Amino acid sequence: MKVLSVKQPWASHIMHGTKTCENRDWHPGKALAIGERFAIHATKHDKNWRNLWLELPFMSIDQWHEYNALVAARSRVSVLEELKFGLILGTCTFRGAFPYGSPEAPREETFTNHSHKYSAYHWHVTDPEWFADPIPAKGKLRIWHTEEKGVLI
Repeated sequence: MKVLSVKQPWASHIMHGTKTCENRDWHPGKALAIGERFAIHATKHDKNWRNLWLELPFMSIDQWHEYNALVAARSRVSVLEELKFGLILGTCTFRGAFPYGSPEAPREETFTNHSHKYSAYHWHVTDPEWFADPIPAKGKLRIWHTEEKGVLI
């Protein structure tokens, strides 16, 4: 199974369907085909994630709480309480990687992240499906492979 490691809380947002655009400074090339399913791994990176909003100059604390409430309403799970680390959470479908500024690039429905301007490619991801039991794993850079198989919910 092909896997992409993503820091929290963004990994959970992808899996809840509230984040459909993953920003990367590299194109997946032949590593992922359009329409191919791949897994999302939540990295072990957890440096004070409850205060993540301090690192997000585009979002005030009130906007962060409003965003969290939106995610909780859509997913019935609060990202501030349910984040998981060091686990392959489930799979999603790769719909393409678009250069920054491309009219084909997906637009986030939930909020505007100005840091995406520094990413060369916007990866469009859809159709998230959670594993019944997330798989413990140590993440890696770029697209990586695991022989582990998860059971979808």
